Amino acid sequence: MARRAAELHGMNEVMQNLNKQINEIKAKSMASLIKCSILVRRDMDLTPPLIPVDIGNLRLSWFTSPIRQNFRQGIIMGFSANYATKVHEMVDGDRKINWTRPNSGAKFFQAALYRNVNKMLEIIRTGIILEQGKGMKTTRKKAYAAYNKKYGRR
Repeated sequence: MARRAAELHGMNEVMQNLNKQINEIKAKSMASLIKCSILVRRDMDLTPPLIPVDIGNLRLSWFTSPIRQNFRQGIIMGFSANYATKVHEMVDGDRKINWTRPNSGAKFFQAALYRNVNKMLEIIRTGIILEQGKGMKTTRKKAYAAYNKKYGRR
């Protein structure tokens, strides 16, 4: 008696739905990273040390750029003004620096990152977990619906 190989019915549909949900999770995690960049930028304008302002070029040179390499995602954020690093690193030391904007000062970017580490981690964690939970339920429902449609109730 010859044996037949076992067949998996509906596996292609399940895998398509799963891949779709994984791509949505990746999109949501990138959205979470961009929300983190918005949080940091806003914090630099609201909580001292603020971004120093002379005529406003430094503040306006803020950028956020998404990065995707292989299976990793990330963002680069910072200031594109050619003097941004110099202003950021202007620590008082022996001399008094005349900051033109009240409450502004050196290390404004670094301070905003340190202040918001926990908030950023929460944004990323919440965004991914909420999307995973939603995605898994959706994939499971679609898989059962496809199975039931094709083969009837179990």
